Amino acid sequence: MEDTLVALNTGYWRTRDGTLIERGKGKACIVNAEWREKLEKITRSIEDIRRRFHEAFGLNEMLFRFRGAHRHPREFDELMEGFRNDRGLGNWMDGQRQKAIDVLNSILEEVGMQPLRGLREH
Repeated sequence: MEDTLVALNTGYWRTRDGTLIERGKGKACIVNAEWREKLEKITRSIEDIRRRFHEAFGLNEMLFRFRGAHRHPREFDELMEGFRNDRGLGNWMDGQRQKAIDVLNSILEEVGMQPLRGLREH
């Protein structure tokens, strides 16, 4: 999620290990107002996914609970159990991701490029 947001906002496209793939311009440089708004919509969707993921995963709480402490792995597993079994959250996240793909595909269609494969095709 983070790498996708960085790529959309800044144009800095990189691998997960940080290796630069390509440097372009971010969404603010898009002249077509409709496309720029669509990219904003995609960004908002990804930010919503990230926020819900952080809340469900307890990332903010985890930073405080586990900072400087050596906890037993079982305690970490118990913390994660609720997240792993939350199919509703997973379905919501997949739905949001698919919506973002659909929005991007509408731009790609306008410029005559091949669409991205969506989650529905897997």
